[in-house]
Amino acid sequence: MWQLLDEVISANTGGRRFLDSTHVKLHRSGCNPAGGQKDQAMGRTKGGLNTKLHAVVDARGRPAALLL
Repeated sequence: MWQLLDEVISANTGGRRFLDSTHVKLHRSGCNPAGGQKDQAMGRTKGGLNTKLHAVVDARGRPAALLL
């Protein structure tokens, strides 16, 4: 999977890119958004509601692509 992901990213960006992901925990006041949790990329875990943020960045750390 990682090799395929690397090939796709490299082919579409034309240069060296870095991939990173993090979890974003939601505050209680953001737990009932308009449109529902699925429309806002929220999921329930053992620690409560959160979402994942994936980023592809260039060598200087500037975002090339973001995905929730």
